[in-house]
Amino acid sequence: MQSTTNRAEGAHAALKKQLTTPRCSLESLVKKVDTLVLKQYAQIKKSLEESRTKRMNSHLQIPMFSNLLPKVSIHALNLLENELTWRIDTLRSFGSTCGCQLYSGAGLLCACRLERLQNTDCVIQLEDIDIFWRKRDLNTSNIDEEDVDVDKQLEYVKQKLSTQPPQVRKSVLSKIMAVVNPYMSDKKPPVVQENTRGRPTSKVQQQRKEQAARDSSVGPPRQ
Repeated sequence: MQSTTNRAEGAHAALKKQLTTPRCSLESLVKKVDTLVLKQYAQIKKSLEESRTKRMNSHLQIPMFSNLLPKVSIHALNLLENELTWRIDTLRSFGSTCGCQLYSGAGLLCACRLERLQNTDCVIQLEDIDIFWRKRDLNTSNIDEEDVDVDKQLEYVKQKLSTQPPQVRKSVLSKIMAVVNPYMSDKKPPVVQENTRGRPTSKVQQQRKEQAARDSSVGPPRQ
């Protein structure tokens, strides 16, 4: 039996199961879709209510989750718990790599990131969890309206940077300065080739190389 954690794929599979024939009238199709949507709505509402009120004993016993209760979906905490226990042990036993599937696919910390926090006795920050898992109601909301303590976040970044090597701090600082003051950046947009018909002659290729060499030798203007 195949299963999926993606609601869209799960709903699609459930709808195909309800459609017993490839040819279905519009009226029958609308009724079946409406029934499935109402059922899914009830399931989501129940899940959100449980995330607000229910506490799992296994989650309470993990110090790393202290900042997440009861602010994150129980399903997300279950995924993190599985990644933190079974998956990390499996990777250590077989010397495998993480692959970061949970991080790239679900917006949650994967095994390698959780292991780093575990080794330094750090807790998971709420900002490490994708906003999808932090929403606990069905009301429409604007992500930009989310309350964020900017000063607290800057202090957190500063503390983290203080433990990094000088090369890393310098690299991060240069990226921040490029955002704050983009005119100070020495990055230039790529040259757009206007005439793309045919292969350029040797003379044109040599001229482009010379122009690229001249451009790279010219630094940003001094203040």
